Formats: sequence, C-alpha cells, structure tokens
Amino acid sequence: MTAYTPKPFTIHFSDDEVKEMYDSLASSRLPDAAVPGVSWDDGIPLARLKELKNKFENEFDWRKLEAEMNALPHYTVEIEDVTLHYVHQVSPDEGAIPLILMHGWPGTFWDFAKVIEQLHKPSGPCMPSFNVVIPSLPGYGFSTLPRKSWSIEDTARVYNKLMTEVLGYQTYFGQGGDWGFYVLRIMASIYPACRLAHFNMFRCPPAGLLAYTDYIDYLSYLPLVGGYAKAAKEYARWSVLSANDFKLIKRYEGFRVTGRGYSDIQATRPSTIGYAIHTPLALLAYIGEKFHAWSDPTLLSDEDILATVALYYLTNTFHTSVLIYKMSGPARNEMSVSSKLWRIKCRFGFSYFPYEIGAMDHHSVSQCGPMVFYKEHAKGGHFPALDCPREFIRDLREMASRYWWTKDNYMVKSINKHFDKPEGHP
Repeated sequence: MTAYTPKPFTIHFSDDEVKEMYDSLASSRLPDAAVPGVSWDDGIPLARLKELKNKFENEFDWRKLEAEMNALPHYTVEIEDVTLHYVHQVSPDEGAIPLILMHGWPGTFWDFAKVIEQLHKPSGPCMPSFNVVIPSLPGYGFSTLPRKSWSIEDTARVYNKLMTEVLGYQTYFGQGGDWGFYVLRIMASIYPACRLAHFNMFRCPPAGLLAYTDYIDYLSYLPLVGGYAKAAKEYARWSVLSANDFKLIKRYEGFRVTGRGYSDIQATRPSTIGYAIHTPLALLAYIGEKFHAWSDPTLLSDEDILATVALYYLTNTFHTSVLIYKMSGPARNEMSVSSKLWRIKCRFGFSYFPYEIGAMDHHSVSQCGPMVFYKEHAKGGHFPALDCPREFIRDLREMASRYWWTKDNYMVKSINKHFDKPEGHP
C-alpha cells in the first residue's frame, strides 16, 4: 500500500493578488441600460448584476473570509496525479462517524461552511457526531487538475483512497449533490468502505408507469392521437406521483428545456467558456445567475455568491473546473438511462428540496438500490448546506442514527427516541 503524507495547508493570497481582484472588478464596464423587456428568463438582470458588483467592491472583505476559512484544518496530499486539497475536522467524540461531503459545480468546499461546526460536535447525549472530510474536486480551488485524462470514476477512486488509505477509516458515510452525486454514486456502487450514502440530487430513469411517459411524448405529436396522448401522460403522472414529486419533475423538465445551455457548452467547448469567464465581473454574472436559478430565492445569500466568485478568481480555477463536463466519461449518462448500471450497494437516502433542478421521483430513485431514507422539505434548493443548513444537518444526523449502527445496538434505540418517523419515510 502506498504511504501518503498529508501536509497542513494555509490559504493565503498576496496583497497584490487581492488588490488586483478588486481593481479588475472596479475597472470593468457594464452597459448603461438594460435591454427593454428582459427578465431572469433571459439571464441575470443588469440591475441585479450592478447590485452584486457594488457589494463586492464596497462590502466584501476577502481577508475576513480568508481568516474564517483558515480557522478550519486544511491539508493537501498527493494521490496518483492529483494534489488533493481537503478539510478534515475531527470530532471530540471518539465514536464519531467518518463523513465525506462532496460539492459540485459551481460550488467549492466552502459550500459546507455553515454545517461543519454542528456536524463535528455532539449535539446531545447519544446523538451522532462526525469526523468531517471535505475535499475540493480535482481542478477546483486548491486541488490540481490531473495532467492525464480523467473521469468521475477516477475522482471516486481518489476520494475512496483519501478516506481509507490516507485517513485510515475502514468505513465511511458519504453525502453528495451535483457532481458530488455522480462521484458518490460510483463510490457507493463499487467500494465496500462506503457504508452509507445520502443525496440531495439524483439522476435516474423514470420507473413504473412513468417509464412510459417518454413514449407518450412521441404519440402526442401524432395528429389523430395527440390530444389523447397528452391527457394520458398527465393521468399517468397524477396517478403515481405525490404533489412534491410532481413539482420536482416539472422543475427538472423546465431546467432541461431552458436551463442546461451552460452544460452543453461546458461539455463541448470547455476551454472557450473557461477562458472567457475569467474576470471577476464575468464570474459574478455567470455564477450569480446559476445561484439564483438553482436556489430557493427566499434563502439565497449574496455573501455566498461573493465568496464563491472570489475563490474561483483567486485560485484561477474556473477554466479547469468546467473540464469535468467533458471529462466525466460515460458513467454520467449511464446513470440517467439505467437503474441497473451503477447500482448502489450500500443503504442510501434522498432528501427532497423543492428548488432542486436535477432529481427524480421517490419511486424511481428507490429502484437504484436499497433506499432506506427519504425526507421532503418545504424550502431549499440545489445548495441545501447553504440554503437551509439546519435541515441538512438534521437529515444527516437522523439517517446516521438510524442506519449506521446495527439495529441491536443500544445507541440506535436511544437515538431513535429523539426523532419522529420522517414524513414519506419508506
């Protein structure tokens, strides 16, 4: 087995680098007036971009944020072709559960800043706590992009090595959304050390009666049966879906029609978009629009957007972050077309957040492995650890308390007294 040597890491950018970021933003020009009649459906409004630009220039303090980040224990380690950056916050509880949290695009490790403190400290007698591990995806933040061809399967292998060989955990609990979903699903499919998995995004094919709706879509274009086909599709959906499932699928369908243009560009011409979106203002417009479109607008924080943009700019990694869309390999598409490929082996759960842009209904998700946990929430979106950290933490604690230990374990019986049976639990 390879011997790995983690090195403590401190985040620091020189005064010149930080000044250049602010100067570049201040000197960037915007149009004097917006095009009449445009809205969020056309992209980020000019007034909103000006608002974010003003906050960045006059209110955002990088040095303060840098100090907050450095309050966490950061490390880097060489694994294969990657210098992998990660946070490793060890709990004072000797029985803490190893937990790896995985971000996606356009996120960073800082997506989980609001949940680390509560997750790693016990919240009460017999309540689970966690040894929290948060890696930066290869090519993101302080993790380097491999020089060779790379896929999400390679990232899954490296993350598994991080948990088992670098940190020495025999088993672990994984959580992921966005690209973190794809990486974790691979880990939960092929690595026995991944003992439990939780997702806030989930891509899979429709199952049961819903599996026929794509065929009904085809029939709806035929002259004689088109009207009947459309009615049949709506009946098929309403007869098998809960109200929340229906909303989730409608939101995903809307995203596929009007919101996935960025993905097509990044999957085909990542270098062009990567070099074009290079200034602080460009990042603010591009990433700011995604945060708005994918988040619960009642919970979205401008500070979260500014922190994300600053990290991408100062680390100079936007152009490497988008390469994952072209380098992801066939696994990404396979998960969307088959529930048997990349079948999850460990017990897993899914949390429904109404503003999520990429998920399937409860029944379809349950066909992809031993699903044991399902929770519906009234708020939150694609970035639940930022949008609604309290609910995010509670779901992980509840799932771990019920399914990490064995059923005969006294701790499970004690912990379960603290939780009501969750709504929609299978």
